[in-house]
Amino acid sequence: MAKGKTVRLFFLIYLMTILSSVAFAGEKESAYDRVMRTGVLRCGYSAWEPIIMKDPNTGQFSGVYIDYMTAMGRRLGLKVEWQEINTATYLDDLRVGKIDVECSGGWPNARRGKFADYSTPLFYTPIYLFAAGKDHRFDNHYNKINDPTVRFVTMNGEVSEDYRAEFFPKSQEISVPPSSMLSDILLQIAMGKADVAFWDLMTARHFMKANPGKIRIISGDVVKVIPNNLSVAKGETKLLSMLNIATEELISDGVIEQIMQKYDLTPDVAFRPAKPYIVAH
Repeated sequence: MAKGKTVRLFFLIYLMTILSSVAFAGEKESAYDRVMRTGVLRCGYSAWEPIIMKDPNTGQFSGVYIDYMTAMGRRLGLKVEWQEINTATYLDDLRVGKIDVECSGGWPNARRGKFADYSTPLFYTPIYLFAAGKDHRFDNHYNKINDPTVRFVTMNGEVSEDYRAEFFPKSQEISVPPSSMLSDILLQIAMGKADVAFWDLMTARHFMKANPGKIRIISGDVVKVIPNNLSVAKGETKLLSMLNIATEELISDGVIEQIMQKYDLTPDVAFRPAKPYIVAH
């Protein structure tokens, strides 16, 4: 009898060990734990001048977010590795752990907020509507864009697609693939393939300098102001907290302002966040 009890006891211990191992194996390592274990922060990026640029000849990176994450890596004692991603699929890249952080702006909205969390913004990007250089049909009359004869260019999976559908649903959508360069949206206007584009002044300013007279801002108010930050997978609270603390320190120390000035992000193209304090005089 005692022998039978001993056998059953060993069997139960063995079974509990197996079940515990299976449960442990099924636990997914968080991005935060992986970063702490490896000392590497994997940054997903997509090219966006002057936010992130890569020299095609040397492979050298430069840009606002390159300098920002380099400074953050130094403060945190982490190595930053860059991995190119598609802006239309970065939410899935975060979810499956292909990258730890999306490091080229994020551009949060309600739909994306269901699947990702966003860090403290570095700055805010004002968004304008653009038309061909000699096209003044929509100046101070945005309502005229909501017409089936007006061709509104968007990028698949991007904010421009959501914006057109919400505010100008009657317009004709001209879509470029997510693999396109961001400036390709403006190129559709310059080539006469579309009438209206929704985009930021940073990208447009570089495009207009290289293509004088081809496009112009449609006269009227700023149509949207979008925070520029980092994106993490939904629920990565420890990782997000670490990024926020480091970002706030870099903002407070003036490092972010120095970086923005270095890349000529003037206050009209990059709205600065308000300071969380008042200095008494």
